[in-house]
Amino acid sequence: MRKWVAAVNAGSRGELIHKHRPLKTIKGPILVAEEGATGMRLSADNYHRYDQPVRLFAMMDTGTAVEIYRYWYPRLAQAYGELGIRNKNFHQEVLEAIDQVLAAPQVDEPIQLVRPSVYYKFADPKLEKLPGLHKLMIRMGPDNAARVKEKLQELKTELEQIPLQQSD
Repeated sequence: MRKWVAAVNAGSRGELIHKHRPLKTIKGPILVAEEGATGMRLSADNYHRYDQPVRLFAMMDTGTAVEIYRYWYPRLAQAYGELGIRNKNFHQEVLEAIDQVLAAPQVDEPIQLVRPSVYYKFADPKLEKLPGLHKLMIRMGPDNAARVKEKLQELKTELEQIPLQQSD
């Protein structure tokens, strides 16, 4: 529970948590094409690394997901309370995290990369300054990002029907 709560809390600020993430990282190295102004660009083949988890997420039954959320909500709210955050509840954090994903920009391709050290970074400083959650959406590609956003919009619509509790 705590990992999910920590992930939602970070997501509500557009951040990704790496140390305690509730799901495993996408396998394989980032795929890069050697061309472009910086000599490297994000390969469209990289997007396929995200196809399976995005497909599974998009196939999820929204109503069932909301029922599972409602069932687990008391324990999630309790774990959220352990974070010591005041003036918000877990349900609000979930909606804010969804809004962060929905706000991720769609970026024109090709996406130029640089590699100043071990990790690749976006060559465009505006992209590199984006929150981690937005950068993840860019790395998964426009089609996968659109599928995730579509499903999250469905979920958000259903979750907004759940009355907010003033305090958990």
